[in-house]
Amino acid sequence: YPEVILIESSRNLGFAGGNNLGIRKSKGEYIALINNDAQVDGDWLKELVLVADKFPEIGAITSKVYFHYFYLPIKLDCKAVVPKEMGKGRDTRKLGIRVNKVLINKIDVTEDVKFIKGFYLPEKIKSGNFCWSRDSSVLAIPIKDVGKKIKVSLFLQSFSPDNFLNITLGDELIYKGDIGLKEIKTVFSISKEQSYQVKNLINSTGIFIDKQGYGGDRGFESFDESQFDEVQEVFGTSGVSALFKREML
Repeated sequence: YPEVILIESSRNLGFAGGNNLGIRKSKGEYIALINNDAQVDGDWLKELVLVADKFPEIGAITSKVYFHYFYLPIKLDCKAVVPKEMGKGRDTRKLGIRVNKVLINKIDVTEDVKFIKGFYLPEKIKSGNFCWSRDSSVLAIPIKDVGKKIKVSLFLQSFSPDNFLNITLGDELIYKGDIGLKEIKTVFSISKEQSYQVKNLINSTGIFIDKQGYGGDRGFESFDESQFDEVQEVFGTSGVSALFKREML
């Protein structure tokens, strides 16, 4: 690739510093930034430039950024109880199912699982992290082989000694059973046809600032339901994927 210019820095400038170094060396009308671990669609750069040309008042444009894998939304339904009301500690949360580990085809994918809805923040113990659900929750599991049969193993336990567990994919019940205090291995299969119910999971659609002044990625860890398809003004661009007009810098 003779058109590629490799810029060597005498020291580690970090992510922002490295981008700034590249920007200073660039000469084009537009400057595009992309993470080195990102995979772009074929029309990624073309679409960004088209928006920039269509709206001359805009100086920076960002794109929709997904997590790498497709994700399958799995719904968990159970009974939730309050430990304090049961005389077991001071915890006032409504606790349903504890998710300890997730395997897909015997491969541990727990670190890539996303707790989308109805979960509390992850907790850490010596054996690893876990998450408590409420009575209804949505777990997103990464699917690398869409169009193939998949075996899913969930290692779960309940705070209640006599709980029930229903697992659904879309409108279909794929598991039904009982669960108690001891961890159980819940196993079910996702058919080739069911695997096509995967969705893109959003990493960012630009930056927003909340009422407390904290920044975050719009749409982070939400499924793409076309809710961000229209061109909209945002507070800032994601550093993962952005296009800048030189005249703005």
